Amino acid sequence: MSDSLATGVSSQEIAPPDIAPAAEMPTGAVPAGDPTEAPDGSTYPENTPGRTDAYNALIRRVAAQHPGMVTVYDLNKGLSPDRRYSPIIDGVTVRSSDGIHISKDGGMWLRSRILPEIAALARPPRGT
Repeated sequence: MSDSLATGVSSQEIAPPDIAPAAEMPTGAVPAGDPTEAPDGSTYPENTPGRTDAYNALIRRVAAQHPGMVTVYDLNKGLSPDRRYSPIIDGVTVRSSDGIHISKDGGMWLRSRILPEIAALARPPRGT
C-alpha cells in the first residue's frame, strides 16, 4: 500500500524543506484516537489503528531521511499505552472529549515529558 493510500498524505508533502535549520525540528508521532463509531456503525477511518500506524511509519521514514534535522517524539508511546486509546493516564484526563486532541490537563502532564527532550535538541553536544 502506498503512503498516500494508507494515510492520505505522501512523504513528499511532509518532508522538511531543503534548508539547514538552526536546530533539529521535533515532530510528534500521532497517538491512537478513540475508536468512536460512525453513524453507520463503522469506525471512522482516521481512528483505525492501522491508519495511525501507517502515518507514524511515514513520519519516522521522513525523519530517517533527514538525520540531524528531524526528531520524532512518540506521542503514541506517551498517550496510548499498549498502542490503545486511553483518555486517562496517571489519574489525569489527557484527551479531550472528541477522543483525538490532547486536553489542557493532558498538555500539562505531557510537557514534563516532552520539554526536556526538546531542550536537549537545542543544546550543543558535550565537548563542542
